[in-house]
Amino acid sequence: MMSDSTILVLCALLTWLMVCNSSGLRIQSRKPGGMERAFGNRDNLPEPTPLAGRADRAAKNMVENLAMFIALVAAVRFAGKAGEQATLGANIFFCRGSPSGPAISPVSTICGR
Repeated sequence: MMSDSTILVLCALLTWLMVCNSSGLRIQSRKPGGMERAFGNRDNLPEPTPLAGRADRAAKNMVENLAMFIALVAAVRFAGKAGEQATLGANIFFCRGSPSGPAISPVSTICGR
């Protein structure tokens, strides 16, 4: 089992990747003019595709959940109650409970399965 600190770092990294992916899908960075939109002021964005909308909602959801997860990890650490149950809870959050669950299911071997 990974420690809660390791999971916190992995969740932060995954959140950053989800936000970058969402942004890239929204501005359609791989289409002509996409990189100009990425580095511009984004006043004239095309309509989001269904995939871009879903990626945006998932990224926003992960940001909200990451804030609560950080608060819980900090509370457990400051209270001096870090132990097996806290580590198990963090592992469950990362592997199944977070919005990133479907994103990391192909690499579930890091969760010990």
